[in-house]
Amino acid sequence: MSIPSLYQQAWWPLFFNTLALFVAVAFFMDAYTGSFAMSPEVHGEAVYMIPAELWAVSLVAAHGGFMFGLLCERMAGAVICLISSFLGLCIYCIFFVMASGAPYGGIVVYFSGLLFAPLSMFFMLQSFVEIWSVRHVRG
Repeated sequence: MSIPSLYQQAWWPLFFNTLALFVAVAFFMDAYTGSFAMSPEVHGEAVYMIPAELWAVSLVAAHGGFMFGLLCERMAGAVICLISSFLGLCIYCIFFVMASGAPYGGIVVYFSGLLFAPLSMFFMLQSFVEIWSVRHVRG
């Protein structure tokens, strides 16, 4: 099986999203079984406005959708990757803002604001470039 032209030269988006998807699925299992408590000291007080299962499902949708988009046709895959990356960017920005006010939110702030959000932004921009090139360079 060959990879479509979208991100053909870069295996690291697939690697990053595989790891992030694994963490999101583990997070969902913890939230679903009730053994994981999102602490307001780490994630901020506003984290309780949305159930943990919804956080986990949205992360699974963002990273799973991105991985699915990588395996689709060029235009459809780029659109799926764009939407999934935007969803991931929104989630990580919300995590960043909520954890910024938490007393022990440093780890969430660092990973969501300095790693995951910028990578999601990069993947979103790369997907936009792919869409642009498909629409304007037909040959």
